[in-house]
Amino acid sequence: MKNVLNEYKIQFSTPLNDPLYNKISTINWTLSAIIGLHYRFYDINALLSGIDSVLNDSKISKIEFETNGFQLAVVTKTITKMYENSSIYYDDETVLPDFSLSTQDFLVIVQAWYDYVANSSRKPLN
Repeated sequence: MKNVLNEYKIQFSTPLNDPLYNKISTINWTLSAIIGLHYRFYDINALLSGIDSVLNDSKISKIEFETNGFQLAVVTKTITKMYENSSIYYDDETVLPDFSLSTQDFLVIVQAWYDYVANSSRKPLN
């Protein structure tokens, strides 16, 4: 786990000047936004459940997660592709992603985010 977090330069923080949100920073803005905008336990659990379904259910080959900021993660069994603007992907699914990483690495990062939020002094609403 630590190697994955180091590879993507994952840093979690709870800024004193922003009492509502925990923060994540990574090597890529879109990766940070997609994870960081899943800040409620319900949202993080939905993300984890979706990733798990893709990895472990032979009937599900891909799942998509769109944030309220219109970033998009397209999760498949091997790779997760991320788009800064979901409409670009929906207009042409062959467009190159803004960022991609292995789905296993994405899972590790989201699990670490969940753990950080769960242990943070700033607990999100469900």
